[in-house]
Amino acid sequence: MKKIDLGRHSDAFRLKDIDGMALSGLLRMSSDTRHVHEVLVGELGIESLGQRLRLVEELHRLFN
Repeated sequence: MKKIDLGRHSDAFRLKDIDGMALSGLLRMSSDTRHVHEVLVGELGIESLGQRLRLVEELHRLFN
């Protein structure tokens, strides 16, 4: 999280019980980009487009 400048959102991930397996599921949902961004903003409070894009790219790098 810190590597991709999302460290300040760590508590939101913990509170929503988002772990590696859940992130992998989020990546599978990424074919519907609009929905993924809605989840990242609405559920995790990541309003910065740059942060959301970095997270999605990092998930692709980790899980593909």
